[in-house]
Amino acid sequence: MAVIDGESRRLLEIIQAQGEIAAGDLDQDRAMQVIVKRIPDLIGADGALIDSPDGDRLVFRAGSGVDPRVIGWEYPREASLSGRALERRAVLISSDTEVDGRVESDTCRRLGARSLLCAPLVHHDEELGSLTAFSGRPYAFDQGDREAVGLLGRSLAAHLHHAAGFSLASHQSRHDHLTGLQNRRAYESRLEKETSKAARQGDELALCLLDLDRFKAVNDRFGHVAGDEVLRTVARGFARRRLHDEAFRIGGDEFAVILPGCDEAAARTAIRRMVDELDLADLTARGITFGVSFGIAAGERDPKALHAAADAELTAAKRLGYLRRPTRGSVRADDARVRLSA
Repeated sequence: MAVIDGESRRLLEIIQAQGEIAAGDLDQDRAMQVIVKRIPDLIGADGALIDSPDGDRLVFRAGSGVDPRVIGWEYPREASLSGRALERRAVLISSDTEVDGRVESDTCRRLGARSLLCAPLVHHDEELGSLTAFSGRPYAFDQGDREAVGLLGRSLAAHLHHAAGFSLASHQSRHDHLTGLQNRRAYESRLEKETSKAARQGDELALCLLDLDRFKAVNDRFGHVAGDEVLRTVARGFARRRLHDEAFRIGGDEFAVILPGCDEAAARTAIRRMVDELDLADLTARGITFGVSFGIAAGERDPKALHAAADAELTAAKRLGYLRRPTRGSVRADDARVRLSA
């Protein structure tokens, strides 16, 4: 039976940690936790921390061997060993923080850190933060520790870079770039999940579909820039009523709102209030007029059936014609169809 020496064991642990990062499903938080938990055993540290840059400050984002309240601490980048490691693109060691002028001494004392080992997290010149191991003993780290943490730092930096790109691409694939609302793909997925959950738990669930009337006329008369502003105005209305996470742009001028925990009456009240409180001041000054029709359905537990029921009411509402009453730049929504004069 072969005997594994200390250096070979350390290399195996590094490879295993790198494998865990690669298997982390591009989750940044999970990758950081894997690293900070591995480092104490790997190099005999008391703990490890990962920070990220925020202007001229560094902010702790993950840690091991520390009070959880440390996460979120900020400290000046320029006066810290982590900041210098980032600037020099090099792994740096402070053997005794009590006498080392390169460290941020207040933070070191609060952590109980007498030795530091700081590796920059940089990928293709993108600064992602730093990885720091610490010990309460002076002279705790050597050249082998420097190389080990440097290897993990490079793996983590590459992962964080790709994870950030993946998160952005994922966000873009499920959100409308104009309004910031989720798109039809996200709507269909969410509706299926919410109807399944409502059926399983016996919860209330309502769906509202909205459509803008005379929207083409706005584009034709005032241009597509004005039309875009109308769409953003409606999106801001959802945010104002705290419905942004439940709202979706599912077509050119079509929106949907999924309302878990709401019956039909509560959903109708929420949507009427949203329409009534749309901020139309800027549009009013430019003479733009458009309408909102909406249909609401509740009680169905099949996503297609729920959508069809809301769509049927929306179609009926559009046949009713415009109601009246813009009041002080806003509109009272007395039915499923309102005319917005802006």
